[in-house]
Amino acid sequence: MHGPEQACRWRFCSWLERLKIAETESQFDRLRCEKQGFMLLNDPVTLRVSMIRLEGIGPKLLVSDLSTADVSLLRWRMEIRGNNAVEFGTIPVSLQDNPKSLHKCLADTCGERPSGFYSSITIGSLLPVRLPVMKGSIIEMVARRDRLDVIVTHPLDAAELSWKNTVTVPTAYKGPRELRFQQDLAPDCPVKLPIEYH
Repeated sequence: MHGPEQACRWRFCSWLERLKIAETESQFDRLRCEKQGFMLLNDPVTLRVSMIRLEGIGPKLLVSDLSTADVSLLRWRMEIRGNNAVEFGTIPVSLQDNPKSLHKCLADTCGERPSGFYSSITIGSLLPVRLPVMKGSIIEMVARRDRLDVIVTHPLDAAELSWKNTVTVPTAYKGPRELRFQQDLAPDCPVKLPIEYH
């Protein structure tokens, strides 16, 4: 997806806002990621992170290096290739060192809570939105100081995992190919982009 087709994914934005979104790419907080057990592999040509590998079992929290206090816009675009028991969204900066803060929607000292969504295979999440996330799904998130925008695009051959007698069973996904949602954020509470793996 390139050019106008890619820019038009973000609805209700001016061309200048779309340009800023296209040019923004948030990085990962490498120090925190390594402490949590993540291995970030770089593409040798572009030097961008091409793969994230989790060593050990979750819950583990991966966060962006900057927050909305540092920049006006944070953006991640990633494809799910392995473990799809994941949660995405925003998290108050004060909670970035607690690996269960997104999953349990813990409140920070100001009373602000994480927001976002969890995959339908993740059990016990307190986040407000549950969406199907499968191998090959592309997750795009844009966080501003006052809003989180999310687009989830599924592959044409998507297979949704569900629990049957304590075993995950793949079934053909029959839902919409693209899902979108927005959540309002408290503009005075700086947030980071997190991913929590289980």
